[in-house]
Amino acid sequence: MEVTETHQSSSQGRQARTQYEFCGCVEQIPVLANLLKSIAFTHKVNVGVMPSGLRFTVEEGKYIQASVTINRDIFDEFCIPSDDSDVSFKIPFKELLDCLKFFCSEGRGGESTFSTTTGLGRHSSLKLMYKSYGSPLKLLLDENGVVTDFQIKTEPFAEDLMEFAMEGSVTCKLILVSEQMSDLLAEFESNNPGMIRIAIIPDQELRLCCDGIAGIMTCSIPYNSEMVQGFECLSECHVSYKFSMLRHTFRAMNMSQTMSIKIDSNGILCLTFLMATKTDSFVEFFCLPNSMEEEELGFE
Repeated sequence: MEVTETHQSSSQGRQARTQYEFCGCVEQIPVLANLLKSIAFTHKVNVGVMPSGLRFTVEEGKYIQASVTINRDIFDEFCIPSDDSDVSFKIPFKELLDCLKFFCSEGRGGESTFSTTTGLGRHSSLKLMYKSYGSPLKLLLDENGVVTDFQIKTEPFAEDLMEFAMEGSVTCKLILVSEQMSDLLAEFESNNPGMIRIAIIPDQELRLCCDGIAGIMTCSIPYNSEMVQGFECLSECHVSYKFSMLRHTFRAMNMSQTMSIKIDSNGILCLTFLMATKTDSFVEFFCLPNSMEEEELGFE
């Protein structure tokens, strides 16, 4: 990662942006940083540029995939050659987060805020620029014409990412209050479980069960609970997952207002978190089921 500091006029900036396959400018830097930190559990992150915004995708062990979709509305400027453009690359995740950390300080709960020590204020902005295949991703912090330039080496976008198509095969869909679900999973976490079992009974309840160091813990959430804002279930569902996968979702869960749980006919779990921001940005996790037999976690 290279860092330089220069002075750049507005006309020079406009001329430079026309040479790039993607150029975006954002003032809500802490929002961007917090969204990305919610999926920061791998060394590399895949970046896809779409007409609707940016998508950052990570994957671990071919059993969990997470992505952050950042709506273009968060950007004050968003430029791509055309709606048919295919712009994608992979970068070291830590270097990207380190750049954003330079612009922000960490507040309570690990959330990013504007730094008070570097004088960042309302007139600061961050530009992201990508020229072409093999070129570095440029991040430029503009403070009243003084530009700090970060350059992060890029790699080809991963072609072997898992693809999920749950449309038409979803058997269960629930919408829950994130804060209450987070508190519940924190209790399960204290039991250091290896697996979590999810059972959804039509027109009845969501049931969670974990087997850990303190024994079996279960919790039943009625479909008409205040915690539940939506409950759709076509057929009874019993599926188990590695609890370690859910640990990766905790940060996004704590940052979100509501979350949806979807399970398809193959047992694939999709968790979607609507973030507490002024945009429609969201974080999504896909988790593959475990092959554990039902009776191992005490479900009848």
